[in-house]
Amino acid sequence: MLYLAFHIARSLPEEIDSGKNSDNSYKAGFTMQFLNIKVILYGITVYSLFIVHTYHTPIMIALFALILALVGFISTTCWGLGGNIFRKPLRKNYRLFNFVMAGF
Repeated sequence: MLYLAFHIARSLPEEIDSGKNSDNSYKAGFTMQFLNIKVILYGITVYSLFIVHTYHTPIMIALFALILALVGFISTTCWGLGGNIFRKPLRKNYRLFNFVMAGF
């Protein structure tokens, strides 16, 4: 955790840090969503605690799988829109924001 906090505190905005290889791309973000442990645990928890014990037909399980996918898509979209809205103020004050995030 200290290693990650140190790198967050030292990081620069992309336009300043353009000399380095950046992994900020749609493809990298899309791939990371399949490796995101929070999303995997969310799906397993909802499925095992709420769906399996109540619904047993394949149609209902498939319907809830679609609902879970929709909720995940809406959550990711809100996260992306929030990042887009806060991009300009955070780039302007990137040093302060990085130190606060590293402290957390």
